[in-house]
Amino acid sequence: MARVRSVSRIHITLIDLNGSLGRVDGSVGLTLNEPAMIVTTEVEEGDRGVEVIGAKGDTAEKARRTVETVLEDLGVEAAVTVRFEGRYPEHVGLGSGTQTALSVATALHLDLVGEAPDPRELAVRLGRGGTSGIGVAAFEAGGFIVDGGHRFGPGGKEDFRPSAASKGVPPAPVVSRLPVPDDWRFVLAIPDVEKGAHGKKEVDIFRRYCPVPSRDVERLCRLILMVMMPAVAEDDPEAFGRAVDEIQGLGFKRVEVGLQHPLVRSLMEVAREAGAYGAGLSSFGPTVYAVCDTASAGTVARELRSSLEDVGGEVIVAEPRNEGAEVVPG
Repeated sequence: MARVRSVSRIHITLIDLNGSLGRVDGSVGLTLNEPAMIVTTEVEEGDRGVEVIGAKGDTAEKARRTVETVLEDLGVEAAVTVRFEGRYPEHVGLGSGTQTALSVATALHLDLVGEAPDPRELAVRLGRGGTSGIGVAAFEAGGFIVDGGHRFGPGGKEDFRPSAASKGVPPAPVVSRLPVPDDWRFVLAIPDVEKGAHGKKEVDIFRRYCPVPSRDVERLCRLILMVMMPAVAEDDPEAFGRAVDEIQGLGFKRVEVGLQHPLVRSLMEVAREAGAYGAGLSSFGPTVYAVCDTASAGTVARELRSSLEDVGGEVIVAEPRNEGAEVVPG
């Protein structure tokens, strides 16, 4: 019986959905210790079958598909039970799809062959990471991550599309990975509003709004290289937060923010006024994250909880994680 503890991630932004330089995508994000889930797999000889306990909806369905793929790849007939401990909200911008698939596949490989394959190899087979590589890189080793995107044109990606519609495209190469200072905190506000775009809706948004202006991509690259990366390296959450604030109005992130429920934009402003260094939308939302330190996180969390009283939702104070998913002793 194998047990794997996942991670979660903030997806700060896609970098280049213009593609005029011959590369596309690229992304920036960081790894969190919470929310997380522990996935356990149990295998019995017999006819192939899958039972999922402790999860429902898309998470349960993704677990079933992942088990079927692994059994097919290994040529094994077996009955598999997948158990989920902890809760990982779906379609809110924290990477549940990639974490579910990689956690289940890793646990099952440990059960069946005694070792886990490279997460990048798993991601290709499971159809994860074909646009943003942040989720795969977070599972792999954690930290603050910048990936370099994919070739664009003949021999590479030939159009703009999200990861879920980019099956067969390998995760982008990690071009920078930095440890996030231990005393940084990220306050997550997950409002009970419409879930983030996924499936056909997400594909349609990429087709409608891409390519984005090259001037936005140029500004993003400067912010990432000359503000965000040095801020992480020099323990400067204030500079990091300023960059997060500006990113909300650039490139594809501007599109994502503009499609949100008005409460989402209001939550960002509440966080800033409560003392956060900056606030942004993770992926397609609706999760808002606030960049804080240990001194400000409590006040920011309290104000965000107050702002969610009418609609409902959840606030989590998360620590950064500078390592990937882990095998948990049973």
